Amino acid sequence: MSVLALDDTDNVTTGKTNYEQAVSSHALGTFCENGGIWASLAPFAAPSQVSQMGLAVTDNYTDPVHPYIYRATFGSIGLAQEQIGFVKYLISQGKLPADPTVGLIYFTDVVTQGMDTYFHTALKQLGWKIVADQQFPLTATSATTQSTAVAAAKPDVVLSMLTDPSGLFVDRELRQQGFKGPDVEFTGANGVSTFQSLDDPEYFSQSVFAYPGDTEVPAAVTELAQSKAFGFTQSNTSSFFTAGYVMAIVAIDALKKCGNGCNAVSYNKALNDLGTVNVSGLAPGVSITPSDHQIVNSGQFYVWNSAKNAVVKAGPPITVTSK
Repeated sequence: MSVLALDDTDNVTTGKTNYEQAVSSHALGTFCENGGIWASLAPFAAPSQVSQMGLAVTDNYTDPVHPYIYRATFGSIGLAQEQIGFVKYLISQGKLPADPTVGLIYFTDVVTQGMDTYFHTALKQLGWKIVADQQFPLTATSATTQSTAVAAAKPDVVLSMLTDPSGLFVDRELRQQGFKGPDVEFTGANGVSTFQSLDDPEYFSQSVFAYPGDTEVPAAVTELAQSKAFGFTQSNTSSFFTAGYVMAIVAIDALKKCGNGCNAVSYNKALNDLGTVNVSGLAPGVSITPSDHQIVNSGQFYVWNSAKNAVVKAGPPITVTSK
């Protein structure tokens, strides 16, 4: 098996050209990155009969299930449910009132806007009042105005949807403006260096995938050692590195099931009927069935432990329905 790596440079036109190249090269399947390019590629999966697996698949492609589309993590609804689940955990621990007020802050994106929409419905049903709702461009290098507005509303908890760069400046700006409560981030700003730089015991971020080198997960230690042995050291402390590792395990299992003479159509059938995949604890409960193309259903929140100089688990795993 050979792997063709194509860089879309976060450009829609380049992404489509790359996908067309993969299809014309008789690719068995494609694995897409975590950016907004995904939305432009998903409609071509079924017509081309070439499967796509990605991290940024929107909910409309997995509920109901679309042929040839597979999601390696949560969509907007699942990500929002993860954050709500963690707030419920904080309430159960007496760290928040029973009906907390909530501030929302996020970069503008199809996934985060979907989350924002879900929050307004779900939090109203829970009786949690949204006292601030602020967004800023993905390319921003500061969100002082938005952070100030959120902090001024005095929420009990902030639900943030950020990247690692924006996670740094938003959390710091919130603290500078006097916000002292939990900052519960989704999954975009969960890099080890982000946790370490912030050194904030009230900053929590979620990951479906184990951190490379996590001594509590032997496979994560092996993963990191293998990456170094092969010279793949870029971003190999990020849980997104493990996401790619897990997707590769899924791809190989499907290839084995597909067998000799495998083509794109039979490979997709193998993926569709793959069932449970053993990823040795790198992610919880990985599986694909004809009725469920989201390969995971649980996530874990983390926090920085300055005494251990490490990211550690915060609370139990949280299972979601993504519906």
